[in-house]
Amino acid sequence: MGNANADRAAWSKADANSRLQWFQRLENHQAKLENRTPAKIALRPMSDNQRGSYSPETNTIYLNRDAVTFLDTPDQMITTLYHESRHAYQADVVKRPEAHPEVSAKDREAWAQNLRHYRKYTQERVDKISNRLLRERSKNMTPEQQRQYRKHVDNAIYRAYHDRNVIEIDARKQGDLMHKKWENQREDQLRIPPEKQARQKDASSREMGKTGLHSVSRSSTAKGHASPLASVG
Repeated sequence: MGNANADRAAWSKADANSRLQWFQRLENHQAKLENRTPAKIALRPMSDNQRGSYSPETNTIYLNRDAVTFLDTPDQMITTLYHESRHAYQADVVKRPEAHPEVSAKDREAWAQNLRHYRKYTQERVDKISNRLLRERSKNMTPEQQRQYRKHVDNAIYRAYHDRNVIEIDARKQGDLMHKKWENQREDQLRIPPEKQARQKDASSREMGKTGLHSVSRSSTAKGHASPLASVG
């Protein structure tokens, strides 16, 4: 991942395209470790309660465009990236089992079954359930109460799916694991003497300038534009 503190500093000055390139580099590295073709990283508009998705048909990881553009740190999206990257790994295991002897036949079959039925839990399905519940239970609600109820229902549906779905449980563990590594790296960095931290930060910033994050110009930054997803967990 590089130097966690330097990555944060570079992130705060980077535009959306540079952040996208940085996530692509992380995915390329992870794919190499997992003996698979890297997924393409792309940005797309998503609802506030969704931060990413993976398309096995095109081997593409989609990240929430507003989250990548406006969040002040990469921490939340690190978890999302590695969660979706795990789905890319799962799909590759199912497609090329001979390339992944590290996965048992039992796990591979469970992943394959889940992937076959994944389409049942698209946003359209969530919307259908949410709309039905709204019709049944929100007749006396104000528009704002309806909006909050809809958000609550959407989150509950997603959580119910994730809590019982094998590939989601596995991907969530991977995302949490990589985020812990990210946080541990930050804590380790804080214990390094300040003068050594400065040298590491300079070296990391030079490397990221070559291949990853680049500063965004003042003219292309919307002054005072607060992140609409800053409170998303």
